[in-house]
Amino acid sequence: MRHGGALLALIAALAILAAACGGSEAPEGEDAPVGLEAVLAGAHAHSLMVDPDSGGRLWLGVHTGLYRSDDRGRSWRPSGLGSADAMNLAGGRAGPFWVAGHDVLERSSDGGESWESVRPDGLPGLDLHGFTVRAGEPDEVVAAVAGQGLYRSTDGGAAFALLSSEVGGSVFGMSMTEDGTLYAADAGRGLLVGPGGGARFALRIEAPGLVAVAAHPERPDLVMAGGEPGVVVSTDGGRSWQTRFTEAGVSALAVDPGDPMRAYAVGTDAVLYESADSGRSWRAVGPEPAGT
Repeated sequence: MRHGGALLALIAALAILAAACGGSEAPEGEDAPVGLEAVLAGAHAHSLMVDPDSGGRLWLGVHTGLYRSDDRGRSWRPSGLGSADAMNLAGGRAGPFWVAGHDVLERSSDGGESWESVRPDGLPGLDLHGFTVRAGEPDEVVAAVAGQGLYRSTDGGAAFALLSSEVGGSVFGMSMTEDGTLYAADAGRGLLVGPGGGARFALRIEAPGLVAVAAHPERPDLVMAGGEPGVVVSTDGGRSWQTRFTEAGVSALAVDPGDPMRAYAVGTDAVLYESADSGRSWRAVGPEPAGT
């Protein structure tokens, strides 16, 4: 699969937004929920996660903080990390919930109610553009350090060791299945797949500009990747792919760990899209109706 100028244009825009890391941000502590467009005013969505303990709760990471929705994405509130750069969200089932980004590595053991900063041994820096936890194995964590490579921890993030210096420097999104297969969305090359822990990688989708990937933890044959022109879906473990969404570019993507039929994507048009059929079709999620 090859995509040209549109993909390159997307990743260039993402790089500019990442460098800016700022703009307007929703005020911390404001009680009134806001729509996604207000959250993303002047900011950029980079990560999305369906809460593994509550399918109706979504977490959104932007360069200006962490947001939570309790109504499947119709409205959002800031959630406890101030203006920390929440580029990556991971974990949360049978283990801690992680947030990683530019000089950010935070861990929560109570579902996002409180956070502790983590400064592990073995990482060359904390500019973490990619971060994932192995499904069913919360002690195995992989971090992509910008410009450096991939690093893996097998002790729950206490210490990391180099996994690959050839992969990781331009990885923006990662997902790891229960059998250790690691999917990495490399903005410069496309989707890379490393079976058995990711020591070696194969290029499965040649599409510079892919920035998000989500493999279902309980259905490893179902994998989705996002960027331009939108979302591509595999139902055979990444061997073949179909383009399933082209309404907008996609900057963040998530599958519901409790429901393999349900997935969400944040469009570059500041709209949240939802699929109820494993990515075959998508609809825009509307704002919370007035008066609710």
